[in-house]
Amino acid sequence: MSDTLFLILDIGNTNIKAALAAPGGPPGPSRAVPTRDGATALGPAVEALCAAAGTRPQALAGAVASSVVPPADAGAAALVHELTGRALRFTPRDLPLGFANMAAIPPNVGADRLAGAFGARVALPDARALVVLDFGTATTVDCVLGGDYLGGLTCPGLRTAADALTAGTALLPPLSLTLDDPGLRLSFDTMDSLNQGFLFGFAALAEGLVARLTALLGEPAEVVATGGLAPAVAALCPAIGHVRPALVMEGLSAALVAQGPYF
Repeated sequence: MSDTLFLILDIGNTNIKAALAAPGGPPGPSRAVPTRDGATALGPAVEALCAAAGTRPQALAGAVASSVVPPADAGAAALVHELTGRALRFTPRDLPLGFANMAAIPPNVGADRLAGAFGARVALPDARALVVLDFGTATTVDCVLGGDYLGGLTCPGLRTAADALTAGTALLPPLSLTLDDPGLRLSFDTMDSLNQGFLFGFAALAEGLVARLTALLGEPAEVVATGGLAPAVAALCPAIGHVRPALVMEGLSAALVAQGPYF
C-alpha cells in the first residue's frame, strides 16, 4: 500500500500543509507547519505522517505540491528529495490539472486556486457551474463552467483583515472569530461586536459575490468553500452548499490520475 501513497504539499503564505494520499483518493490526516519555518518544521511533519500511516518516506511513490510562495519551493523540493529520494512535482508546471482550457490559463494564476477549483470539479461532476470560495490568507473566489476554469476574484482574508485592524488600533483586542450564538444581534461588547461584524460581514460578502457571479455565469452554481475559516462563515451563509476543508489537496490527488482534460 505504501508504494501507492504520495506526499501532497499545499505551500501557502501562512502554512505548509502536508498529507498522504493515493492517486485520486481522499487525502489522509494533514499536518500544518508555519511557512516561515520551511523545511526545518516540514521534515518532522512528513516523518510523523508516514509513521502514522505505517510506512517510511523512502517507500512513498512520489510527491506533488501546489505553491504560492516561490522562495519556499527550493527548500521543500530539497527536503522531499532527501527524505524520499524523489523529485517534488509542482502543479501545474510539472503536473497539469485536467481543465479543458489549461493551455489558455496564464501562468501567474495561483496554483492553490487551480488545484482547489479542480478538486471541486472532480468532487461535484454533475454540477456544470461551480463557485469556489477559499477563506485563507486571502479570500479567493473562482468559477468553473463545464470543464473550463474561468478565473475569479481576490478579496482580503478574514484573519488577515482582522489582524490588520486590531494591530493598528489601541483599544481593539485580537479577535477569536468565533460566535457563542449564531444569531445576529446588537451588542455593547467589543469582542462580540468585532466577531459578529467580521463573520457576518464575510458571509454577506460571500452571498453578494455568489449572486453576482451566478448571474454572470448565466446559470445556477454549486458553491464550495474551503480554508480554515470556511466552516465558521458557511454556518452563517446559506449560499454555501459544500464545505471541503482539504479541497486543494483533493485537487492535487485528482491531478495524479488526470490524463488530459477531466471532462
